[in-house]
Amino acid sequence: MNSEFWNNYYQEQSTIWIQPDEVFATEVAELTSGNALELGAGEGADCLFLAKSGWQVTAIDFSQKAIDRINRQADKQEITINTEVNDILTYQPEQQFDLVYMVFIHLPLAERKQMLANAVNALALGGTLLFIGIANSDMDCDQEVSHLFSPAKDIAALLLEVAPDLHIEKQGHLNRTIPMPDKQSFKAETIIVKAKKLSNK
Repeated sequence: MNSEFWNNYYQEQSTIWIQPDEVFATEVAELTSGNALELGAGEGADCLFLAKSGWQVTAIDFSQKAIDRINRQADKQEITINTEVNDILTYQPEQQFDLVYMVFIHLPLAERKQMLANAVNALALGGTLLFIGIANSDMDCDQEVSHLFSPAKDIAALLLEVAPDLHIEKQGHLNRTIPMPDKQSFKAETIIVKAKKLSNK
């Protein structure tokens, strides 16, 4: 699934995700606002929510159509988000962030490891890394997609592999019903991994 695929997807979809993920919203409510980086922002429901909550947000996605939607919504809601079309596997920001997060970004193992390494590198000392994903789902998806799902322990292990000094504050699973933009929904076993950066090693 490359940028062309997602550009076509967003071009064809008239309904956008307008609500932030509920677990994400709960987790960030516990944090002191600062600057944040979202890797794989999609249409931007989470970064828009975060910006309205007082954070300075940078949103990265390799789909121009997705970034265009974020910019339109930010203008409509009169909020500021720094958006950039870029590949989350190669993106190297010039600054570090108090919060780096990924919500429902599922990649093959090698790419997943690279994404997490980039996320850690972008994280400021004392900052929080948050990963929310899917372990299993009743959604009708082919094997090419379902094999990208992983349990929380695997994400935590990858994080500690790329950054042994990370402190894993939370890892777990939660059975949820995920609402879809077209008002359908699906049931999923979702995961959360939350970590804090204790050193710059």
